[in-house]
Amino acid sequence: MECEAISHLTGSMVYLDDRAGSFTIDMKIRARARLLNNDRIQIKYPRNREILKRISKNVLKFLGYDGGIEVWVKPELRGIEFPIESICSALTIAIAGAISTENGSVNILRIDKYLMEQFIEIDGGVVNKIDLVRICAKYAMRFDMLCSSMFGGFFLCDNKNHEIMRRGEMEKLHAILLERKNLIRDTESIRNELEIIWDEALKGNLYTAMRLNARIFCDKKFVDNLIKSGALTVTVSENFIIALARGEEIIKNLNRGIRTRITNEPTKVLINPRKILKMREFMKMDGARGYYFI
Repeated sequence: MECEAISHLTGSMVYLDDRAGSFTIDMKIRARARLLNNDRIQIKYPRNREILKRISKNVLKFLGYDGGIEVWVKPELRGIEFPIESICSALTIAIAGAISTENGSVNILRIDKYLMEQFIEIDGGVVNKIDLVRICAKYAMRFDMLCSSMFGGFFLCDNKNHEIMRRGEMEKLHAILLERKNLIRDTESIRNELEIIWDEALKGNLYTAMRLNARIFCDKKFVDNLIKSGALTVTVSENFIIALARGEEIIKNLNRGIRTRITNEPTKVLINPRKILKMREFMKMDGARGYYFI
C-alpha cells in the first residue's frame, strides 16, 4: 500500500531566535510513502536523511503501525534546497495516508457551505495534523514553517513553546524568488529592530513587516528598487529575496529569478475521499474534539 502527498515551500516574513512568521509559496514538494512488511525505514532523498528516518519512525509509532516504510521525496524544482520543514510536512502526511489505505480512509469534512477540509482516519480515529507538526518540531525545526507548510497561509508562532500566536490566509499574490548571497545572519545585534518588526506582523501589518525584514537583512538599495519597480512588498528567506506583487506584469519585468505565486493550500494526500462528512458526524469520531481546524 502506498500514498502520495504534496506540501509547499515556505517563505519567512520575520525571524527571531524564539519567534518567527512564515507563509506558503506555490512550489510543490511531493512525497510518496510505501508500507513495508519488515521494520526497515528507507528515505529516498539525499539531504537530512537521518533526521527524516527518525521522524518517520516516530510517526509510525505514533500512528500505531508496526511495519516499515519507504519514502521518496521529490521537489518540484531541482537546484533549490527546500526547507526541511516543508519536506517533513509532505513526508508525515504521506506516511499517514499510506497507513490509512490499509487501516483507515481519507475523507472530507464539510465545515460549512464554502469550506471543506481533507482529513485522514486510521483505526476509527482522526489523525490530527498538529500532532505530526509537534513530532517534527522536536528536531530543532521552525514551528512556524512547519505550521505554514502543513496548514497553508501564514503563521506567526512562538517557536520555543510551540504556540500559534496568529494565523490567516494570504492574498494570492504573484511572487518572484531572487537568489542573493552575503545576507546578514546575525540576529542578536539587531534584536530591538526585529522586535519592532515582530510587533508589526502580530498586529497584522504583514507587508510592512516583510519590507522592514528585507531592509535589515539585505541591501537596502536593492530592496527599495524592487518596491519602486512596483513590488507590493519584499522579504528575505534563507538565500532568497522574495518580491510580491498584485500584478503579473511587474513580476515579468524582472528578467531573472523564479516566478510563482502565493498559496493557502495545505499539505494533502492525492487520494479521492471515501466520504464527505458533516461536522455533526465528524465530531463523533475518536480524536475529533482535539482536532486543529484550518
